[in-house]
Amino acid sequence: MKKYTCVFIDLDDTLWDFRTNAYLSLQDMYAKYELKRYFGSFEHFFRLYTFRNKQLWERYNRNEITKEYLHKERFLYPFRQVHANTTEDFSEKIGHDFLMTTTTKPHLIPFAKELLEYLQPKYRLSLVSNGFSEVQQRKISNSHLDHFFDHIILSEDVGCQKPDKRFFDFVLQQNNVPADEAIMIGDNPETDIAGARNSGIDQILYHPNTLKTEIQATFTVKSLEEITKIL
Repeated sequence: MKKYTCVFIDLDDTLWDFRTNAYLSLQDMYAKYELKRYFGSFEHFFRLYTFRNKQLWERYNRNEITKEYLHKERFLYPFRQVHANTTEDFSEKIGHDFLMTTTTKPHLIPFAKELLEYLQPKYRLSLVSNGFSEVQQRKISNSHLDHFFDHIILSEDVGCQKPDKRFFDFVLQQNNVPADEAIMIGDNPETDIAGARNSGIDQILYHPNTLKTEIQATFTVKSLEEITKIL
């Protein structure tokens, strides 16, 4: 087994349960802003939002759109699909409220804290995320994860995003470690796994569902607990 000294870990849907926390926050927005006036049901609104949000994040990770456009468009889109007579200001208000609400939701991926408690005495840990700095910092703090990490490295602060090689090279430099002594843990085959591999960093893909991915990782696990058998 290769000797690692540093572990880099993604935040959303690797440690912090983005899907659950976002779903609950959207339910809050649906009730607070009485969106039933425009949509047949919450699930209708949720499907429209999720469809567009996924597209936008893929474009944002490729540096094709700005975060401002992402924030605005993902909430404008559902209203356009139902021909709702709403303003951009209304959508932006919901979008800002949604972001702040998500940061208060504490749900983590099963075994997330136990994994960090297991890894912390053995490795230098860096949290690495593409999320927006203010939002990610609030999530980390409100979930009481910050004390586990030697470094918290966010794409907005670096000036580029995973899977950009410059991002991972920056993380290596911050830890003053060669690539062959580091390993990346993440759920996204493109941003986490392919990005780390392109910088010579080994990878652990957290892949809890049965969907296949064409991008192969050094290791693949279905639960975070399995990582304790690798590291």
